[in-house]
Amino acid sequence: MLTNIGPLNLRQGFAPLCPPIRAVLLMCVGKIMDRPAVAEDGKTIIVRKECSMVITGDHRFADAAGYL
Repeated sequence: MLTNIGPLNLRQGFAPLCPPIRAVLLMCVGKIMDRPAVAEDGKTIIVRKECSMVITGDHRFADAAGYL
């Protein structure tokens, strides 16, 4: 399941597991922001657009796979 919280002006968020959905992974994408970064030459600082992505995984699916 994928959710986008960027339009809510939130930098990042954590999506809780929701048992009725039965999703293995939940991905929460945050707001796109300007951030400093090092250029490919390794010496120059540039500004580029980045966003955060928080992934919540349900370990119970992997645990059950071991019993099959």
